[in-house]
Amino acid sequence: MIGLLNFAIDALCVLLIVSALLSWVAPNSRHPVIVFLNRVTEPMLVPIRKVVPPVGGLDLAPLLLLLGLRLLQRLL
Repeated sequence: MIGLLNFAIDALCVLLIVSALLSWVAPNSRHPVIVFLNRVTEPMLVPIRKVVPPVGGLDLAPLLLLLGLRLLQRLL
């Protein structure tokens, strides 16, 4: 069970990193892959963005979510 949870967290981290990188390359794209990534990651990022606003135009929410997920993984 823990192995499956670790795999899910790893997969989510990869999706989050890809989504963040693609947001720099194609910020307003309607490509199906980008739409899928946004649907998966945005529900987790919105609450973080409400607490931590962008700093100098840089969105720190993906970084904070990654750190939180890795912390959760270590606790498992």
